[in-house]
Amino acid sequence: MTYVTSGEVCKLLNITKYTLRHYIEQDLVRPAKVAQNGYQLFDEKEIYTLYQILFLKKAGFSLKDISESFSKEPDMTLSYQGMLDQVEKQLQELSEVKQRLEHMLSIQNNLQLHQTTTQDRPIRYLKQIPDHLLKTETELDFKQIVQQKDLDLSLFEERYYVINLQDDSTISYYVSNEQDYDVRLDAGSYAVKSFLAEDEEKVIEEIEAFLHEAPFDQPSYMILYENVPVSVTYQDSMVYTVEQRAENRT
Repeated sequence: MTYVTSGEVCKLLNITKYTLRHYIEQDLVRPAKVAQNGYQLFDEKEIYTLYQILFLKKAGFSLKDISESFSKEPDMTLSYQGMLDQVEKQLQELSEVKQRLEHMLSIQNNLQLHQTTTQDRPIRYLKQIPDHLLKTETELDFKQIVQQKDLDLSLFEERYYVINLQDDSTISYYVSNEQDYDVRLDAGSYAVKSFLAEDEEKVIEEIEAFLHEAPFDQPSYMILYENVPVSVTYQDSMVYTVEQRAENRT
């Protein structure tokens, strides 16, 4: 029978000697024999056991679970099914993360900071943030929010502010859908400007500059929103986008 040393086992399975020693201490695997010089030697059976341990760990089992399964009859069908369900859930979550990263990358690649441009926008549906969840027209009251059991998390992802330029009032919204909305922003051509701002004074300054640059005369309202997907790459500033359309919203 051919034996291999602990060092050769580690090289074969791409693990450290510390990891192998830990598995031995946990009584998950034992050397086939110990040579006179003290070297621990392993044969095919132990190598296969180590492979099983590594596979089960990668699948999400804890060492405790693995130890318990090794001490029982070899029937792990239910455990495998549960782990398969968990892997499917993780794959779904990773798919959603991938889609969001692709969305963020697309925005980042197309974003033109501090330039007023004309862009086509699709229909957008907005839901008004309830007054009791706001401290001011634009500031969230997080103490109230944490008490809400059924809160749409999109509220934290992207907030829109529709500013009435006639009376200077502002209403806060979050992104919703066609089945549940308070305001619909029509599709069409919009004057758009994105900018970095570290405080409210800078936001006001940029809005005033935008109103002078925008091509539409005497608009009744203006849209401002926090560009969250891009803002995460900046430490001390938020990327805002301001938009203006000639026609009134419906």
